[in-house]
Amino acid sequence: EVEFILPIMTQPFDFKKKKSMLPAWEELLIFNENFNLFTQMEDPRAVVLFEVLDFVSMSVASNNYRAEGQQGGWHRIAWAFLKVVGSNEKLNTDKKVRLQLFYPPFKYKPKPDVVDVFDWWQNLPRQAYPSTLYVTVKGIKNPGKVEAAPRDEVEGPGRWGRLKGQVCRLPNKQTLSLQAGRMGCMIVRFSPNGRMLACGCADKDSYPILIYEVSSRRCQSDISTRFALTRVLCMYLKHCFLSVRSPGRNRMVPRLESDHAEKVLPHPSFVYTVACHPVQPGIIVTGGYDHVIRVWISQGDGVYGQLLKEMEGHQGLVNSLCFDRDGIRMFSADSEGVVIIWNTFVHEQPRRDPVAEWNLHHQVREEELRGVTINCIQLHHGGRRLLVHGRDNTVRLMDLRLYSIMQRYHGALNNRQQVRSTLTPCGSFVIAGSEDSCAYVWNAETGDKVAVYRELGYQNTVCGLDFHPHDHMVAFCCYGDNNPILIYTYD
Repeated sequence: EVEFILPIMTQPFDFKKKKSMLPAWEELLIFNENFNLFTQMEDPRAVVLFEVLDFVSMSVASNNYRAEGQQGGWHRIAWAFLKVVGSNEKLNTDKKVRLQLFYPPFKYKPKPDVVDVFDWWQNLPRQAYPSTLYVTVKGIKNPGKVEAAPRDEVEGPGRWGRLKGQVCRLPNKQTLSLQAGRMGCMIVRFSPNGRMLACGCADKDSYPILIYEVSSRRCQSDISTRFALTRVLCMYLKHCFLSVRSPGRNRMVPRLESDHAEKVLPHPSFVYTVACHPVQPGIIVTGGYDHVIRVWISQGDGVYGQLLKEMEGHQGLVNSLCFDRDGIRMFSADSEGVVIIWNTFVHEQPRRDPVAEWNLHHQVREEELRGVTINCIQLHHGGRRLLVHGRDNTVRLMDLRLYSIMQRYHGALNNRQQVRSTLTPCGSFVIAGSEDSCAYVWNAETGDKVAVYRELGYQNTVCGLDFHPHDHMVAFCCYGDNNPILIYTYD
């Protein structure tokens, strides 16, 4: 039994990532206790104690463990206290309170069954630390009604066939054939949670986007468009961002659970690529025919998204965009064989112009890519290599530290059409479509060809494919008469 409420820890504040010298946690810490316990006027009155800690290295922690035990793993920076009921009998709640910080006692020896910071407050003299801490204490109401989450929202450890961190196995058995449009399908994309598969299809007189649920094989949504072929699908959580290639038309942002546009982003020409910022998903980036990269924000009222910024630097059609994991860098590629790296840091705190600091970081003009149309790019999960699919029968892996080609993958045929390739989530294999109706697989490190999917049964180019983020599963599609969407799994 304990005579105090167990402590709660915030998330660490990363100075390098936040790019700030002043730590600001801005977190909500909830104590599952009756608020009257904190605000009672009679004794014992509540005191809330705060301690600012930092991690120490493993070597320091090992040395400290002999003398300090489990507390040796922390560097104790400062502490503070808050009397919820002040000496003037007034409550220090529902308002921001500024607390003086104090130094921890020098060479303090912990006492058994006593909370250190409480002992400091109760028995030891205090030396002011040259800083303060702002906190707010307030009560919250218990939710009156909590809706049960759907069963398919639960991500159990046995839901998918690949464990976290496990090397991907190459799918070797066709387990599913999904109906596409009468003119086939141009692109397929799995959602990040793996439950949905979005397919940009083509009929005789329309271009539907079909959303399939992977587990049930049912078509959950059919978003019909009458503009032109869907070139890009960018899946983010429960939203599906669709880029529609059409002169003078718009790029639409619908929800998966509806079949109408949630936001419309007007463009003066064809849109070829779209990406959403991984930290601030409301920020959407598009590129296309006019060589300009546009940054939009989809949040807010109204039908149309707000254009935040236009970035120039490309001399060709902008065909592909991707971000790194933290959203600090964005990569773009064009029809002239140029890859541009952009600084795209976004502050977590709301700002009037969140992309004001976005700028060009580096232009990669590799000699062997000069004049080569780049179909698509994808960042390796390690963050230091970039997969570049050129329309010259070669897929390349680029080193982003030296800005040079470190590996080439030969065998797939592609010099005319928009064909895509992808890295498996583990980064071990590269899979690419081909104009000879096959799909090719290489070892990402060595460049050796390890497999060829020749039995797909397509008569036209394998133009789209995507590997499942959590399973040994890959989806293929082909643009042409009545070509289905094929899903292969590992057996």
